[in-house]
Amino acid sequence: TWFLDGDDPCKWLTSSRDAQTVDKGANRNKRRKTAPPPRVLNVGSGPFAPGPIKCQLPEKNDQTSVVPVIAADGLARYYLRILDEYSLQPPYSPLQCPVEELHLCFPPAHFDVVHMRNALDHVFDPLLGIQRMLHVVRPGGWVLLRHARNEGIAGSFRNGLHQWAFDTIECPDSQAIDASGACHSSFLLWNPELRLDVTSELLSTGLAQEVRTRLVDHPADDAPEDEKYVWVEIRRPTVLETSQTLR
Repeated sequence: TWFLDGDDPCKWLTSSRDAQTVDKGANRNKRRKTAPPPRVLNVGSGPFAPGPIKCQLPEKNDQTSVVPVIAADGLARYYLRILDEYSLQPPYSPLQCPVEELHLCFPPAHFDVVHMRNALDHVFDPLLGIQRMLHVVRPGGWVLLRHARNEGIAGSFRNGLHQWAFDTIECPDSQAIDASGACHSSFLLWNPELRLDVTSELLSTGLAQEVRTRLVDHPADDAPEDEKYVWVEIRRPTVLETSQTLR
């Protein structure tokens, strides 16, 4: 499947829809009377795009809804050509769109959840890619990143392959300690020439309201015990949260 064991796209979708309900209730002058249809975007899908998912949504009284999953990949045109050469017709195909150009391929605030797995470390500008994903996700929606930890080291940071590494920073500063005294990890993006605390960057610029970062076990059965995945969940501010910040 396109999402990992222990991950639940329906949970993130429900969270996004709930946030939109709160926004709608706070804005009495909002013209839209009904919520836009739910959508999920899978970025960097590879040649085989995922099909729709079935979720129980609160707006449908927890009845099962079929939610489309749109796939996009910067190499889709090459994948499609190869599929044609071998007369293969998968049930779903990705759209041609690199992550840095999502704003040109889709309207703003178009998806409830944007997911990317083991692909962001291949791109030219991963921070810009994250910004573009936040551009096309709806207020209150989630950008989910699932990547092998420090994959760029194994790939020697070669252009076009694993040219970036992702890791966590444990309790980088006093701002990472909450009221209960708990310390929160930050999302680290780096290569031999650059190190960036992505969590601090997104929160300080107001692009994100919340950034969750943690290490989980590598999903491969034959992976060494010390190999991990970096899971990052980034929530775009709701309209209400943005307005409160601007006051």
